[in-house]
Amino acid sequence: RKVFAFFHDCYWFLIGMLFYRLFKDKNAKINLLYIALLSIPLLIVESDFILIYAYAIMLMLFLTFIYFPKYLSYMSLPLISKIGVASYAIYLIHSYVGNAIIKLSHQYFGLNQLILSIIVIVIMCVFGILSYKYYELPVSKYLRKTLL
Repeated sequence: RKVFAFFHDCYWFLIGMLFYRLFKDKNAKINLLYIALLSIPLLIVESDFILIYAYAIMLMLFLTFIYFPKYLSYMSLPLISKIGVASYAIYLIHSYVGNAIIKLSHQYFGLNQLILSIIVIVIMCVFGILSYKYYELPVSKYLRKTLL
């Protein structure tokens, strides 16, 4: 299972690289073909239809960001922007801390996973914003001052 998870993550990393290339050159349509070809195995091996829809929506959002950015103007809202700059910290901890919180709290929330998921998302976002503000920014400033 862990080996497959690694390859699963590699697929998403490659797809992300192709989206970046597409963002830099919107006319490089070959990247769309590569994205589609890399997406097919992910959708085939996934048995959870909710995840399949989530993947498809995510792919469409990336394409919207690249080709129709005006439809995503809400992304410039201050709270969304704060979560955006904190996204790396959120990315680093979400899987480990989020899963731990869900496993430890399952006995209290039972089958009502939606409420628990929302609580975990809020905790991850708050942690990410605080981590960015009180750790990443000061360390970045210090390193920039020291090394440059």
